[in-house]
Amino acid sequence: VSRSAVERNEEPRNLYQIYIAENFRPDQLVFIDESACNRITMRRPMAWSHVGSHACRPGMYRCSILPALSLDGILHLDVQDRTYTSATFTQFINTLLDNMNLSHSIPVEHVSGGPLTG
Repeated sequence: VSRSAVERNEEPRNLYQIYIAENFRPDQLVFIDESACNRITMRRPMAWSHVGSHACRPGMYRCSILPALSLDGILHLDVQDRTYTSATFTQFINTLLDNMNLSHSIPVEHVSGGPLTG
């Protein structure tokens, strides 16, 4: 069972999809999505903790994975032992652009439309 996000607004979402479809070819698109995993991610369906603290086990290794994917496969990949911050995400994007031999004058924005800040 899944629910739609409360802040989800279909009209701007549809306009964005139309804009992308009319202005970009599929081979020009790059998708980025952070994921996290640990040793028991697939085995533990639930966890508990005290109010105000994260559920975790002592000595549990956690890693965050950030791939950049295109139709050609993985363009760039970063794995680290902590969550990505705005600064580490911006560094990832800059490295991706360097690897793609693109100018850094390309505006990089969040999906929400706000500019990234380091």
